[in-house]
Amino acid sequence: MNIFKKIFKKTQIKEIDSQENKTETLQIKHIPFPEFAIEGIEQNDLIKILNFDIEDTLDLEDAERFIWPYWNKPNQENKIRTIISEKLDNWIFIYGYNYNPIEIIKMLIKHSNYRINYYSADSQTSDYEWIIANNGKIIREFYSCWNIEINKGEPLTELENKFVKSFSNKEFVFGEEVCISIYNHTCGLDFKKYTAETKFKVGTIPITSN
Repeated sequence: MNIFKKIFKKTQIKEIDSQENKTETLQIKHIPFPEFAIEGIEQNDLIKILNFDIEDTLDLEDAERFIWPYWNKPNQENKIRTIISEKLDNWIFIYGYNYNPIEIIKMLIKHSNYRINYYSADSQTSDYEWIIANNGKIIREFYSCWNIEINKGEPLTELENKFVKSFSNKEFVFGEEVCISIYNHTCGLDFKKYTAETKFKVGTIPITSN
């Protein structure tokens, strides 16, 4: 299980009931941490760029119910079952699984000079990956699975630097905490800003074979 699914499992969001002027608490139980954080692109434009096939539009509570049962199930061949959030503080988040992130990033950097980030961390498999793009270029790409497989660009945080060095000096550094530090450094948006009315587009993205 991806650590980010557990981190935000008990996140709370306050929902204002305008009719009764009361504040209720909405529990985010299963909304996972996003694979992609994309800055400066409208939701409708992103849908067109990715040729996104919309199956439904869901609010936060329904999005949780939709994405959780599917996260560990096989996807259709050459397609991604995914959720795209609406814009939140100039950021859009993509939730999806089992695809090549470089392919998505290469599609998006043609349309935005802002930040396009990918994050993934799984301590069960020791897979850790992040890709950070800005101004139409990938400035940091890292992937490790027990050993470093890709290490392009400079580490972005002090913790990431320690993590990279740990593969040679054998010092233990928890990779999931490193990935969180990368997210906080490159985006850092608080997911408590999701509300009950936040809309998510659910569907698939056609992906060509490599």
